[in-house]
Amino acid sequence: MVLWGALAVGILPQFASVIGVAVDSLRGGPMAEAIVVVSDGGGRQATTDAAGRFRIDSIPPGVHRVALFHPLLDALGFSVASSPISFASGDTVRLTIATPSATALLRRICTVDTAVAGLQPTAIIGTVLGDAAGATVTLEWKQVDATKRQGVIERRMSRQVTSGADGRFRVCSPPGVTQGRLRAMRADDATGWQSVELSRGGVLLPTLHLVHASLAGRAIGQVVGPHHEKVPGATVEVPDADTRTTTDGNGRFVLAALPEGTQTLAVRAAGYAPTTMVVELAAATPWQGVVQLGPAPPVLSTVHILAQQLAPAYDAVGFNERRRRGIGTFLDIEDIDRKHPLNATDVFESVPGLYVDHSFHPPIIMGSRGHSSVMGASGVCVNLYVDGHREYIEAPADTNNMGRAESAFLPLDIEKYIDVEDIAAVEVYNSEELPPQFERVGDACQTIIIWTKGGLAERH
Repeated sequence: MVLWGALAVGILPQFASVIGVAVDSLRGGPMAEAIVVVSDGGGRQATTDAAGRFRIDSIPPGVHRVALFHPLLDALGFSVASSPISFASGDTVRLTIATPSATALLRRICTVDTAVAGLQPTAIIGTVLGDAAGATVTLEWKQVDATKRQGVIERRMSRQVTSGADGRFRVCSPPGVTQGRLRAMRADDATGWQSVELSRGGVLLPTLHLVHASLAGRAIGQVVGPHHEKVPGATVEVPDADTRTTTDGNGRFVLAALPEGTQTLAVRAAGYAPTTMVVELAAATPWQGVVQLGPAPPVLSTVHILAQQLAPAYDAVGFNERRRRGIGTFLDIEDIDRKHPLNATDVFESVPGLYVDHSFHPPIIMGSRGHSSVMGASGVCVNLYVDGHREYIEAPADTNNMGRAESAFLPLDIEKYIDVEDIAAVEVYNSEELPPQFERVGDACQTIIIWTKGGLAERH
């Protein structure tokens, strides 16, 4: 009777509620199976559903924080909690709580690697399992440099970090790197190399299983093609173990005496795209699975591969941005290769705004737009920039009759300044189109801007 009287006059406190959604900003989408806890709320908590939704009732009135817990956050080593929220009696608070975004994580983790030409580093936040404390984790990648003297040079670069007592580690790849590989070592034990796709601004969460050195691992499987057809005669190997075999008529294989722990299985066959798969090998239980090969990719020319490698450098010097604006004429290394040039002059044949005059020896390049009092009606002057620096043009041997008083207004013998093998990109502008970062010389001069392979390599 006393209780009903207390309820009638409102002596007992009413409670508040919170409903909301947890968001995985790192991977995009809702965060399912996360635990949401109200601090100082008498242990009130809930687990998010597949859509990231949650509801917590019976929250005592007062000021509380709402915290989010999830294995992903444990792996990242970050905690997430709301700012203090006032819960009044009878209120229902609506809340969206989110994990840190990739951008926020990069700012906190990759403090040494700043963005270059809009390209971000990649953060690798991983875990070493097994005898993991103090393991050395190595990230390797290939860097391609192009110099005028030595041509294209490929170098293997690396960074090393040490895992903590809990096996966690963090390492960042430099901006622009897209492919790498990862390995953990401790004393005489090591995992195999694990390939990683570096996403230029993302966060990776790999796991490396480090076990004591042994050769008790086994892999049993089958290789199939893109349409699930059996692939006989495929080569299957664990590269770090230098162990390989060939599939039988049904595409099946068995590999024995393999190192335990995290290893990479590499498979290739004629007529198919090669593939790799990260596997966990243990003495107690052999790995078993199916490896599917894709169709053979088109063969890329050397020039196409070099164009992909130069893409970040094109961004760094503003070439791609100016090309997107559509003002001027642009040739990248693939455009130049399609001309099959034998010398530098050939690159400029049929380029709008330019004229190659073969009546001179060697041929000279002149502007073909408009009229110039210096060049006369037959052509206009040309300015030249190489890797962003203006070149002062010398008079070609056969042009003394032109009576040039100033080198800026001379026709151009391009062979004096550049070898065709060094040219990575070209921009051509008339005087009205020239971007402001390049000095305008002459009222009607055409401007040629050449980017060399060596110059772009220095800027990337």
